[in-house]
Amino acid sequence: MKLVPFILLMTFLFNSESEAEKIIKKREEDSADSYSKCYDELGCIETDSRWYDPNLRPVNLKPLDRHIIKTDFLLIKRNKSESGDLLYNGMMAKYNSIKAAGFNIHADILILIHDFTSNGYTGWIKHLSTVLLKRKSYVNIISVDWQRGAEPPYDQAISNARVVALEIMALLKELKERFSTKLNTVHIVGHGVGAHIAGYVGATYNNIKKITGLDPNGPRFEGMPDIVKLNPTCAKYVEVIHTDAFDSRSEGTKEAMGHSDFYINDANLQPGCPENTTFDGVISVDRSNLNEGKYYPDVVTKGPSKAISDVKCVFLGIKCDSYEDFTKGKCISCNKTDSTCRTFGLKQYKSSIQKSTFFLNTADHAPYCMFEYKISVFVKNENKKFNGYFDFILVDDKADVAEASLSDPVSNYRDIISGGSNTYIYYARPPKIGKIKEARVRWNEAKKIYCFIYCKQVINVEKISIKFLGTGRDDQG
Repeated sequence: MKLVPFILLMTFLFNSESEAEKIIKKREEDSADSYSKCYDELGCIETDSRWYDPNLRPVNLKPLDRHIIKTDFLLIKRNKSESGDLLYNGMMAKYNSIKAAGFNIHADILILIHDFTSNGYTGWIKHLSTVLLKRKSYVNIISVDWQRGAEPPYDQAISNARVVALEIMALLKELKERFSTKLNTVHIVGHGVGAHIAGYVGATYNNIKKITGLDPNGPRFEGMPDIVKLNPTCAKYVEVIHTDAFDSRSEGTKEAMGHSDFYINDANLQPGCPENTTFDGVISVDRSNLNEGKYYPDVVTKGPSKAISDVKCVFLGIKCDSYEDFTKGKCISCNKTDSTCRTFGLKQYKSSIQKSTFFLNTADHAPYCMFEYKISVFVKNENKKFNGYFDFILVDDKADVAEASLSDPVSNYRDIISGGSNTYIYYARPPKIGKIKEARVRWNEAKKIYCFIYCKQVINVEKISIKFLGTGRDDQG
């Protein structure tokens, strides 16, 4: 009789162990190095060893089901009333649904994809849609809302991102087959994880006109094979804008992923943004990363329409191998013929085999865009060493005034050569300065710690040359 409780106890322990084993097995399956998962008519997701790295990408969770991720497409229109409010017309990847939403078969297509922990109604999408629809009515703006799939944990969200890419591919397939849409009319803009989603779409439909990556996420993508992340093969032209890669907590990356990679303020902590206070190991929304929503819509407003102060101002990147070389004045030319400078936004460039990196600085508050001037200061040869920097007040023949400085977010101090030219890129807020009538210069000498008397050095400036770079060529100012 005493054996019965013992047998029951052993049975209970055995069954409990089996349940535990099932849980462990389920977790191992969900994070397996290799797996295949299919989604009805969307197709299948294959994960093999290329998606795994013990240090860079140690986990590959299986994506959630479609009905859980619930990707929505929002065709954004402008209300024709005086308010001009945005209308979000939901649609599916089906002919009747697309037609009912008001899709224009004669217009280009702009697909916008949000980041981790965001949604299809987020601020940068609203801002960009507003300025574009005011400027250009013949454009289909489609916001991809995958909010349910973009929720934490991060590893699950980046896995769900591949299903979102399949949903977008299904939409493009329907547009191609039923609306005769050409892929060379499609421009995809993706933010953070959304940039990599754009890459997955482009990897299948590689004739897409353009992909713009706004701070593609670095964690789990940086250093991985091209199949895992956005790369230059994903579209005819891929441009990437980096603003958020200043420490190990940053969501972005400094890894070049496009034909043209733009590093704004060296992708460091952006001017006007306090240092992020996230905890180590936690992926969170960083304010530097959100600057993409300020810079990109801002550059889109520049074009045929009038910009700040009725003057066109473009975010002009200067081609250079590194930010250090850029700040040292080693990259100071701007010529369209040899692509030594470029802008980002709606402009289309021809892709080239050679990938290029471009650097630029911005202001710390709106308007972020600043005019760029190549200023050369010739200092009299006195066999002296100088360390400091120059500031300028520029006055043109129309009495417009602008203050020009190096605007280096780290340090403006430079070693100044006597008996030669000291040439750097200087930045100034609007207005754009025309023909220079007067240039006032101020010398800011670096402070010497162990100097008490006769510390200030006199620096003799013999000549100043000023050239405006905003037109894509060196223009005498």
